[in-house]
Amino acid sequence: MSEKVKLPKDVCDALDEAKKKFLGYSFHQIVNRLIDEESAYKSIKFFNYYNADTIYRALVLGYEPELSAEEQIKDFYKKHQKVGEYFDGVQKGIEETIRIHGIRYDWME
Repeated sequence: MSEKVKLPKDVCDALDEAKKKFLGYSFHQIVNRLIDEESAYKSIKFFNYYNADTIYRALVLGYEPELSAEEQIKDFYKKHQKVGEYFDGVQKGIEETIRIHGIRYDWME
């Protein structure tokens, strides 16, 4: 099976909304509706950056957000917020690495 298409989070959110709004429509109809509906086009704006083929692939194969480096670190950090020596060590390692690089995230405080 092919890999999911990676798209920015706002595009994934917009596609999720479109799939709900056009429930029961084919992928082709959803894309056409997004192109045709001026209000959807203005609010979503991803056709400025992605062609219809990419959107079709995402709808058929599935899609997932392409996370920024900060979002990836945050997800990994939050996965290790369990009690235990191992998890505490992982979090301390992440904190120290970020400190060494001079990076500061509000969500980590």
